[in-house]
Amino acid sequence: MTEIFHTFDDLPSPVILLAIGTRDIIWANYSAQEWLGRSMKSLQGQPIDLVLRDDDDVLYRACRTVLDNMAPVHIHDFAIRYNSEGPAQMSAVTVFKSGESLACQFSPQVESSSRSLKGIQTMNAMGRMLAHEIKNPLAGINGAAQLVRDEITTREGHALIDLIEAEIARIRRLADRMGQLGDQDTNLSDEVNIHEIVRHARRIMEPAINRRIIFVEHFDPSLPLLKGDSDALIQALLNLIKNAAEAIDKNQEGDVIMLETTYENGTTRRIGDETAAQHLPVIVRVSDNGPGIDDNMRERLFQPFTSSKPSGHGLGLALVSKVAAAHGGIIDAQNCNGWTEFSLRLPAPENI
Repeated sequence: MTEIFHTFDDLPSPVILLAIGTRDIIWANYSAQEWLGRSMKSLQGQPIDLVLRDDDDVLYRACRTVLDNMAPVHIHDFAIRYNSEGPAQMSAVTVFKSGESLACQFSPQVESSSRSLKGIQTMNAMGRMLAHEIKNPLAGINGAAQLVRDEITTREGHALIDLIEAEIARIRRLADRMGQLGDQDTNLSDEVNIHEIVRHARRIMEPAINRRIIFVEHFDPSLPLLKGDSDALIQALLNLIKNAAEAIDKNQEGDVIMLETTYENGTTRRIGDETAAQHLPVIVRVSDNGPGIDDNMRERLFQPFTSSKPSGHGLGLALVSKVAAAHGGIIDAQNCNGWTEFSLRLPAPENI
């Protein structure tokens, strides 16, 4: 157990170890003590419920799920109070079994809900503005495609023109809806095949990359059809693939973008005062073997106008975040064993 203490003490995020049977606090690392403003002596032996007020028993249910499934549970947008007189604090938390105890690792969220809301409102306003600006050149592009079609005689050439015209139609539909995406009256009732969406986005992006990148697909064929907006989801995947291609700076053989889908229990999302957490088991992951995410960018990665690229406008990942939120999901990113992973986590249909 002493070795586990030393390992967790090196982490910059708060970690609390609980007794499995009682959920009393066994130990807390230095970061947790600073976060809570309490010493180890005052924490040891205390029930976690008395230290962290959890009105909806989210943490309790997460502990039960870990023990039942023997797998970690990740909770996003977790509202807790460690000061009975203060406001609720937002944090992400991962609960997992560690030896003969349960470990709770917290990631207090620096960005407040109001700032997140402001970011979404900014994207809404920009969506309405860009819709007007985008639709004007689309008409010219469509006319040019028609002229080029008349000059092409090969089947492959006509297939490319078909793809261009289909994309023009999709972008026009997307421009019409982008400003309203995520509003209360948004219609996300269409059934969509997430694998078709991922492959369509790959088919569009491959010719545009203009250099050798190996695409690898690992799809879970058992995934159900989802409820959503196919045009918006395609745009989100296009942005993630484009972001991955631009992040790979080796420009040589061995540049890889991996496209994955999987079904994993353990991630939930709570919004505002909702009484029940929404499970997000469907994961669409875009990974690259580039240099990874700069730690200084991580907190602001999905905020509008945040970009590490000299010519970047910082709207691509913000739009992905908006699409994810509109579908009841989230987008997160991490560096993992030499890969940069962007994971779009979505709810499954209620009837499975």
